[in-house]
Amino acid sequence: HNWFLAKKDEPNNYDYFPPVPTEVDAVAGNNSPAGLCPDIINSVVPYSEDILVFGGDHSIWMLVGDPAAGGRLELVSDITGMAFGRPWCKDPNGILYFFGSMGGVFRWIPGGKPERLSVNKIERQLQEEVNLSTHYVRLIYNHQDEGIHILQMPFGAGGDQASHWFYELKTQSFSKDKFGTTTWTNVQPTAAMVIDGDEFADRRVLFGGEDGHVRK
Repeated sequence: HNWFLAKKDEPNNYDYFPPVPTEVDAVAGNNSPAGLCPDIINSVVPYSEDILVFGGDHSIWMLVGDPAAGGRLELVSDITGMAFGRPWCKDPNGILYFFGSMGGVFRWIPGGKPERLSVNKIERQLQEEVNLSTHYVRLIYNHQDEGIHILQMPFGAGGDQASHWFYELKTQSFSKDKFGTTTWTNVQPTAAMVIDGDEFADRRVLFGGEDGHVRK
C-alpha cells in the first residue's frame, strides 16, 4: 500500500525530513497528507505532470497534484484494478490503455471511467489463454501499425508458446499473434520497448526474445 517518491531531479535522494523542507523533497505515502494507497499496488503509471495512477489489485487510484503540497488520492475505479508489472501504454492522444487485474483490455481518459474494449470481442480468449500467475502482460504502442500490442511474457524461463493480440485503433478490432511454434519458442517476447527515431521507418517496436536476441 505504501509508495515512495524521490526528491525532484535527484533520483537517489530519499531524505524525507530535510532541515529546510520544500515542496520538491522526497515523500512517502505513510508520511504525506495523501496517505497510503487504499489498495495493494500492482502498477504505477506516470500519466502526466499532475496525475500519477496507482493500478491496484482490485481498484485504481490517481494521485492528483504534488504530494508534498496538498496532493490527494482520488478513486478512478472500484470495479477493476491493473495486472502486475507494466500492463499499460498511452496512444498519441494521451489515452491510457491497460490490462485489468481480473482480465480484459481497458482504455481510460481522466474524468471518465475505464471502458472495457475486449468485451464481446476477445474476452473469452483472454479468460482461457492468459494466466497471470505464470505470465505478466505488457502493452506497447506501435506507431507504424497504429495499434497496441498486448503481449504475454513469462515470469520464468519460458518454453511455451503463448497467445498475443494486436488492437488496431482504426477499426477498433483485435487480431491474435503467435511467435515461433510449439516446438521452437526462442522468438517468444520476454521484453519489449519502442524506439522513436527521427525517420518514420526508425520508429520501431523492439522485441527481446527467449534466445537473448533483440528483433524489430
